[in-house]
Amino acid sequence: MRAFGGLTLLVLASLLLSACGQSEARLASPSFYLREIRKAGLNVEVMQPYIVTPHACDKLSGDCPDEVELIAADDTYATKVRPYVQALGRIAFPPTAGLERVAETLNREWTAIRTVANGKPAEPPLRVVATLYPRERDPGHCVTVRATFATVPDPLFEKEAARAPEVQGVLYMLWKTYQLAGDEPKLIEAGVEVTTDIKTFGWRSDIATVAKPKDLPQTWTRDKLAGGHFYGFGGGTRLGMTWIDRSAGKRAVDPWAAVYTIDQHVETDTPTVEIAPMPEAWKAHLLELIERL
Repeated sequence: MRAFGGLTLLVLASLLLSACGQSEARLASPSFYLREIRKAGLNVEVMQPYIVTPHACDKLSGDCPDEVELIAADDTYATKVRPYVQALGRIAFPPTAGLERVAETLNREWTAIRTVANGKPAEPPLRVVATLYPRERDPGHCVTVRATFATVPDPLFEKEAARAPEVQGVLYMLWKTYQLAGDEPKLIEAGVEVTTDIKTFGWRSDIATVAKPKDLPQTWTRDKLAGGHFYGFGGGTRLGMTWIDRSAGKRAVDPWAAVYTIDQHVETDTPTVEIAPMPEAWKAHLLELIERL
């Protein structure tokens, strides 16, 4: 049961303690979000979005939702953005027959993000959108932490550039979901995905919604907020993986783990979706990785 080991339980304990306003819990957590991004007294009943930017002059537009908080820096990556990237460390899914494209892209694009974070901000800069939100239609009390490392034009800051039919850059997204309703909180979902060749059409949906796998519950596993801040960047090439406990933490663990690609480059096209079983080595790396998210 490596997925539910000591580090994961520390994360979950921190989450619950933070909901009670016990800010000292953040010191024990391996999760960068819980240690450094969240505020003391985090409310797990409502959405809490943050945008981490290297710029000192970035300002949220007037039409930005009130709950969004901007974490600005000093026009460098050193104080805010780079520590988040460094906390996640190296991403290196091992080459596996038939899955080379996914592994190579995930590894290459994260290496590129680490390189960007060690340099000087360009335009648009690398920003991080980190969000915690409750899940609707869940079988109990579930909450998701999702972080997107983005080198694309941001709709809030580079509004016109973000409206172009195609945008340069990548969206590198990681997420995890906890079930909080039982006697002991449990990790029930983890995922990582990178989007390249981005087209600004359609609505970004999660793999459960896009592919509708017959062996995956089509209730709580459909996350309507999966696209998040970049919901309008629905086209392009998406490569990723997800691990899901189909029991949602309510009974014995019933894992579903898949590696996938979603290709859609013309607005009128139906996405081309490929799904394959996730190798055990990839699952171990994923679950280790998202503990630090």
